[in-house]
Amino acid sequence: MEDPKSRDQINSALQDAQMSQQIKNQAQFETTKLIGNLLTTLGYLIGVIAPFLLMLIKGSISPLILILVPVLGTIIPTIWFNSSGNIFLKVISIVLVLITNLVMSAGLESGPFFYWIIPISLFIGFWITQRKIPKMEKEIN
Repeated sequence: MEDPKSRDQINSALQDAQMSQQIKNQAQFETTKLIGNLLTTLGYLIGVIAPFLLMLIKGSISPLILILVPVLGTIIPTIWFNSSGNIFLKVISIVLVLITNLVMSAGLESGPFFYWIIPISLFIGFWITQRKIPKMEKEIN
């Protein structure tokens, strides 16, 4: 016969392991959600503050056009992720990326290499919140 104490210990260990896995999955989910929100917030924060700082530094109103970058940075992933395989909408979002580059070049009057952090962080933030998080929610539930 089996000892009831050892069976209780085994069941307890199995419950602890299962609980540990659930806590790990929930922590990974929350961390991913936090990263997505931080990237999106960073993109918006830089995208709204930087044009005004550049206007003060340059003494010109031309950097004000850069306020369009976070707007385009929001439109592009929205179209991209909601196009569901429609090539026409994918082409529109690629054209908007080129327009974003033109806007950044016009506002900065030089190479917009470092300013690309705004649309890239917005795109990755939207990817996490629109694609990764729902998939993780399905796995947890």
